[in-house]
Amino acid sequence: WFDRDLGLSGRVLVREKDGKVVQKLVLINRPIARVSTLCIHLQTAEERRQFTVKKEDHLMPILGTQTLLENAVRNQLNTGSSQLDAADSAWRKEQEPLLLKMIASELGIDVMDIADFELNLFDTQPATLGGITSEFLYAARLDNLATCFVSCEALSDYTESESFQDDGDITLVALFDHEEVGSDSAHGAGSPVMADAVKRISTALSPVEGSFNPDLYGAALRKSFLL
Repeated sequence: WFDRDLGLSGRVLVREKDGKVVQKLVLINRPIARVSTLCIHLQTAEERRQFTVKKEDHLMPILGTQTLLENAVRNQLNTGSSQLDAADSAWRKEQEPLLLKMIASELGIDVMDIADFELNLFDTQPATLGGITSEFLYAARLDNLATCFVSCEALSDYTESESFQDDGDITLVALFDHEEVGSDSAHGAGSPVMADAVKRISTALSPVEGSFNPDLYGAALRKSFLL
């Protein structure tokens, strides 16, 4: 994450005119932040060897100059707070005003319509071919993207093949999220999503419509295999 051009993406909760809160996705695919490190010639060899990353201190992204950001905060504190209730006003005072303004501009909404957001930084450097004869593909998250893509392509091609028409088995692709945080989220590999899917499939195939057959479920597990 150090010294990379970082963009921003995620979801924004937007308050509509009728008071209803809806979710909108935002993608700012240009460098707006950077996690900088001290250049090597300003560090001693001993400092370089002893450097350890402290997440709270060393991974704060830089959005702009201090004067620019402070002026935006000052303007926010002096205007607009009377339009908000106490809870919303307290939340908004903790946010970077220029960031809120940029998000609102990307979504075509008013800044005051932003109720909350969940955003992540990402490296804006695109994938590229490398190597002396361009035989390598350099890209972030390549392992996940490549395996997900070829799995979906293989399933799609198989459904169009002649052998698919006579296949009595269930063929599916399982794509899980949150591997980097232990896969224990509601839709990670450690969740009951896969077991629930097999249960639903076996229930759908049960002789008695809509009833769960534990024997059929057990047989489905025994006869299943994973690539």
